[in-house]
Amino acid sequence: LRTGIKVADVTSTFLSYDSGERETIVPHVNWGGEFDLPQFADGLRATMAGEAETYFEGRTLAAQYWSASVSVDMHLGVEINYRNRLYGRAGSDAGRLALGAGFAVGRWAIDGAMTDHGFLDSSYRLSLRFLWP
Repeated sequence: LRTGIKVADVTSTFLSYDSGERETIVPHVNWGGEFDLPQFADGLRATMAGEAETYFEGRTLAAQYWSASVSVDMHLGVEINYRNRLYGRAGSDAGRLALGAGFAVGRWAIDGAMTDHGFLDSSYRLSLRFLWP
């Protein structure tokens, strides 16, 4: 079991636009964890993970869950990997379908992901990773 917490925008971020509009991004907290399941077949392992993205700015209808000025978006998923080389992922990104896949060779890895946005087009992400010694 691994857990973690991240506090972002601790000093707040102020945005000012040419139109004269101003906006403040207030601090928010992400906390979550992951749990490795026992190996269930030769070389196959699974990890379950979850994260609560917590805001304190009264997002109400823009959030998955809210009460007064606190809102939370949940990110939940499972990853199955084969010999730490091939990966498949499925989950929920604030209640929307999220899928991903990847592979690793030596110190290099490439990952792709898709998130459904309902009425909007889906988002696609591609990442390349290199592990430094």
